[in-house]
Amino acid sequence: MNTFYQYIDNTIGWNMYEDFSFIMTDKWTNRAATLIHNWSLSPAVFIRSQIYYSSHSSKNISNFDYRLPEVIDGDSIYTNIHLMTSSEFKNRISDLSVKTRINYTLARFNTLTAGVEYNDYSFRNSAVINLTSQGQLKHKPGQWALFAENKLETGPLIFRAGVRSVIYDNKEWLHEPRVNLVLTLPYEFKLRSAWGLYHQYVISMNTNEIEMNQSVDYYYPLTNYKPGKSVHYIVGLDKQLNPATMISLDLYYKDIQRVYTFDVNQTDTKVITLSDKLQQGSGNAYGAELMLKGSKNNLSGWCSYGLSWANRQYPFIYNGRKYPYDYNRRHTLKILANYSLTKSLEYNVSFTYLSGIYRSIEQVRQDYYYYDPVSEELSIFPIWISNEKNNARMPALINLDMSIKKRLRSGFGKYFSELIHAKESYMIVTLHNLTFFRRNVEYFFPVYLGPDDSRYLPIGTNYFPSVGFSYSIKF
Repeated sequence: MNTFYQYIDNTIGWNMYEDFSFIMTDKWTNRAATLIHNWSLSPAVFIRSQIYYSSHSSKNISNFDYRLPEVIDGDSIYTNIHLMTSSEFKNRISDLSVKTRINYTLARFNTLTAGVEYNDYSFRNSAVINLTSQGQLKHKPGQWALFAENKLETGPLIFRAGVRSVIYDNKEWLHEPRVNLVLTLPYEFKLRSAWGLYHQYVISMNTNEIEMNQSVDYYYPLTNYKPGKSVHYIVGLDKQLNPATMISLDLYYKDIQRVYTFDVNQTDTKVITLSDKLQQGSGNAYGAELMLKGSKNNLSGWCSYGLSWANRQYPFIYNGRKYPYDYNRRHTLKILANYSLTKSLEYNVSFTYLSGIYRSIEQVRQDYYYYDPVSEELSIFPIWISNEKNNARMPALINLDMSIKKRLRSGFGKYFSELIHAKESYMIVTLHNLTFFRRNVEYFFPVYLGPDDSRYLPIGTNYFPSVGFSYSIKF
């Protein structure tokens, strides 16, 4: 980006962008490993144990730094103006989990499941916004969970009732009851329903109104707060059209009784830590999904359409009124087709249409000024504001991807799979973003041209297709 503006200066003979810097960088790593042991103690008792470790770390920097050149007009020399906005978020989370589950078949129609799980977490979070530290957090909570379920099968009915009890960070035991059933009806229909109470102890940070670069997520532990709480209701109906084709309809409603978000701009009178900016609210989500899946000869695939609504409500946002949730997409259309040319060669095509998310398109700019008497420079920290939360909808996202999956019969990949006693090995080549001529806009940057003329510069990152290679083995 810097090279582009310097090219403009050199081509036209300007010096407008001589001291210009626009940086967006992100660094992230993911690691995971697991060990599973299955033990059949008797025909009626089955034990499964698992040790799992995962870690995620990220560092995301967004920086816009523009120093306007000095302007001389007659005898007047205007002070250099420095326009700058920046953010830097660091996040690291690791999880070491140990889990054991026992299945006990009491009778042909009755199965009991019980288990215990322990998670050892480690969190590190820090944020710097406009060169001001928002504080750091280091926390290592532990979580114990006990769970049990009773499964009953009688005729056309399958009924499951269970409970999960959790104690997080040595606070108190919280219980999460859950129920679901499946009822087989005449004419190849099947009715499904579920109800459950859920708690959330780790949340994803909302930085969409601060960061220009939003390619990674940040996770934050609810250390000194009650966990998020929601109640889920689901009803579904399946219809088997023929042995290879099925259509299904699902309806859902989520009552979000307690949810949290960060008020990152909460700096009216003093600088406060990041943990003090956590605000509690509520909301709901509901919608439906229609899916058709099937196969014929060598061709298989599925198609789904989703319709959804989601709302949030916080005391400090929009005067406490409900507003559309940031990441809700009203319409989603997904199509996937897979063609097996031979037993060792497959072609895959996927198409995705996602209607635009809601965003707060800023219409007014509020500037904070800082004058340095030593350098005689005036620094401006602009904050774009809006009188309404999520007052606009972004354009839809459209993606078309293709891939080829080939089973390896020779070469290093085949040799390596045999060395570790794997049954099969595959090479997968994926072509992403084949609809790159149709730009997917990720952000509208406001360009202030005057009190009566505000325009927005669309910004996206999917300007070119990309190719990915992967190697997989099957034991």
